[in-house]
This record gives sequence, C-alpha cells and structure tokens, in this order.
Amino acid sequence: MNAKNRWVWLGSLLLWACGTPTGTTNNMDVLDTSPTGDCIEFNVLNGRSEAPNHIHLYFGLHTCEGEPISGLDATDFMVFEDHVPVLQSESVLSRIPTTSGFALYTILLLDVSGSILESDDLSELQSAVKDYIDRAEDGHAISIGIFDGRPNPEIVLLYSDDKAALKRKVDGLTDYELVDSSTNLNGAIMYGLNQHSIVSELFVDPSLVVGNLVVFTDGTDLACGNVTTSCGDGYSNNTATIAAVQQSPMRVFSIGMGQETDPEYLESIGKDGHILVDSGAELGGVFAEVADMVNAASANLYVLGYCTPKRGGEHQLSVRVHKDDCADGADPCLETGSLDFNFSADGFYDDCDEELLREEAELFLEKNCLQFCAFLNATDLFNIPEHALCLTEQTGLDADDLLDVCDVASWGNDCDGCIVKLNGTEFQCGIVHQQCF
Repeated sequence: MNAKNRWVWLGSLLLWACGTPTGTTNNMDVLDTSPTGDCIEFNVLNGRSEAPNHIHLYFGLHTCEGEPISGLDATDFMVFEDHVPVLQSESVLSRIPTTSGFALYTILLLDVSGSILESDDLSELQSAVKDYIDRAEDGHAISIGIFDGRPNPEIVLLYSDDKAALKRKVDGLTDYELVDSSTNLNGAIMYGLNQHSIVSELFVDPSLVVGNLVVFTDGTDLACGNVTTSCGDGYSNNTATIAAVQQSPMRVFSIGMGQETDPEYLESIGKDGHILVDSGAELGGVFAEVADMVNAASANLYVLGYCTPKRGGEHQLSVRVHKDDCADGADPCLETGSLDFNFSADGFYDDCDEELLREEAELFLEKNCLQFCAFLNATDLFNIPEHALCLTEQTGLDADDLLDVCDVASWGNDCDGCIVKLNGTEFQCGIVHQQCF
C-alpha cells in the first residue's frame, strides 16, 4: 500500500494491532552516538532487521548545533559492518521516501466565528488554505476542522491526502452558517492535541507518527479564556492549554490575524512557529510560509533500507555521512558521528530488492491486521469501478451519497466491530472489506 492509500483511514482505514510480523526482529538496542564539536548527530527513532537479509533504520539528522540536515540520498551515506566498510557491490543501500516510512499529517483548525464570516476575510482564508494544501508533500495527510463557540470543532474532512477533495471542502465553507457566536480557541487546540494519541495508536511505532497542528484565529478564546478554574468538557483555560501544547509531541504553529488577537498567547501556542498579520490580504503568504515550515521540519527525517551480506552471527552495523565533495571512504572524508545498530544475521539469505525494502517499510508503519474500514474518503475507492459497484450494492447508496456524506459513528475493539454510518445506514465495514477487496 502506498502512502496515499494509507490515509484512507480513521473511518476509511482503521488498522488494529495483531502483533509483530513473523520473522521480524525489532532490535531496539540501537546506539545513538552524539559526539560534540563540528559533527553530525543521528536521532535514532527505530531500527529492525528481518529475513531474508533486510535492515531498516529510521532517524532524524542534524548538526550538533541543532540545524536540520536534509536532501541527502543513499550515496551520501557510508556503511560499515563490524567496523569494516561494506562495498556497494556486496550490498544494497536505499533511501526510502519519508512518507513511506513515517506517517506525516497536519490538523488545520480554522476560526470561523462571527467576525470571520461577517467580513470579506473568509474568501482570503479559503484561498490561503488551498495554497497550503497545494504545498503539502504528496502522502502528507491533512485534516480540516472549523471552530466557533461549540465544545468541539466541526471536522470538515478527516485525514486525507487527496488535494482535490480537501480543496472542495474548503470551497464549501462559503455556505457555512454560524452556530455559536463565541470563540472556543482553547478547546479547539486541546481537541487537536488529543487527536495525536488517537492517530498514534493506529501504528506499530508511535515514534514514526509525525503530527502537526496549525491553528488560525482572528481573536482570543471567549468561551473560557484566562480564568483559573475549569470550564467543563470541551473547554479549557489559557494556562492549561499552553501547558498541554508545551508537553505535546506535536509540532504546533499559530497564525493570528487582526488587532483582537493576543500576540503573547499565540507565541506560546505556536511553539514551532507563530505569525501575526493585520488583514486577510496577507494570509496567502502566511499559510504558504507555514506550509514550508511544516515541510522543512520533516525534511531531515530519513528511512534507510539495507541488504546485508552477512548470513549468520551477531554484528554491528554503522552508518556515517560523507563530507561534501569528498569521494574517498576513509575517516578524513566522513563526518563525525554515526548511527550504530546491533543485529543478528542468523537465517539470513540472499534476496534483495529495493522495491521490497520500501514495501516492508510501509507495512511496518501500519498495523498488521490490514483490515479496511472504508468510506470516509471514498474518492480513492471510486477510482476502481468494481470497488464502487460493491460499495453501492452493500450500502444501498449511490456514488454521490457515498462521496458527500460519510462519517464514522463508532467502532469496537477490532475492525470487524467497526460500525460505519452512511446517511443513517449502519453496517460493519469488516464484512464489506471481505466482500469488496
């Protein structure tokens, strides 16, 4: 499954854990050396080895001063086994696309309280959000939520990397009618932060799930605000919200517009980036800038797939980075700092394929049941005619209904218990999966 189809989930794809794949060893005795001085640091996130002779390494890369290092490919790395360089003719080293090894997603939360809807800024906001969507990396999923004074945001579209579908939903905000004239900014942020734990549970290793939260507002939280007491379910005060943001593994960006915002608060919320503008006319450039920040923050994440020539015994694999403009593999041409990984080659044999290395990375990222709960983002399914026919027969709904009105009502402890509700019709998606796929 490619990265695009992975995000037909949280209603279109629910993947529940069924254990570790047979023959896989999750070797977490990974040694992350972090020397000081003029050097490179590997932030090791995961490493594993499995038959036939495959090793996958997941890491972030930055200088010892904290500057991210991006844009490297497999030829920029040098591999050692038991401290001896491995010749390219004896092995295969491949850089796997980041979206194949990491689950990258963004939650966009947009303030649509009365002050936005009653001005000309809504169209500017829509245009800016669509620009953000266009700039997102392929395979990077986006969830769009809008908030006013209600306890929870209204989700316009859950986790999709279908850019056309996302932009159609943004265009649909033109007809949005205000429900609650207050502004529950804090509650929306808390909702977004809580989503990360839900998303992470869908994957084998939560460290490979990279979540971003982008919040836009033209004011302050009016529903609870600066009080020191609790405000009830779905609401939060400023202090608790700021604390939750600082503790969250999500990267959080804030965009404020106009004179009614609280710059100090938005700076605290936007721990990874915050921008203030005076008017809607400036939003296009701002959302584009935040999109670039989000892309850049993931650009130093790497997945390396490696086929070892070893066929037995315990070994240590080391990965180092070539210096610029230096072809020799000797130490003087290698940056200081290495990723060291211990593995067993017992039972290994020769069967190496770069495409298989990539597919294995994707399968590891996802839960191993691989049962599909369909339909939140039905657009992808309808690209395959036999899927479309089966879905319409199973639900009794036509294609337009399936595309326009799809939401998950509830789900049980496994995919067979997942109940999907379409236009008031409930059915078990596990059964539909077996019949349609």
